[in-house]
Amino acid sequence: MEEISALGISINMLVAILVVHIEAGFFNPNGYEYPLTLLFISVVIILTGPGTFSLDHYVFKENPKK
Repeated sequence: MEEISALGISINMLVAILVVHIEAGFFNPNGYEYPLTLLFISVVIILTGPGTFSLDHYVFKENPKK
């Protein structure tokens, strides 16, 4: 389930980079540095899963990838 949420965030950040932030450059106040970081983090969550830092792990005391 966390992968679906991360997919939504990654699509949102990709659109935000391409539509809003790409014209401002990388480090400018409206640059795409921060949205790109969020995009990479969400792609990593999609590929590897939430792991032991997820809320499910602490609430249910089990491995979320079962």
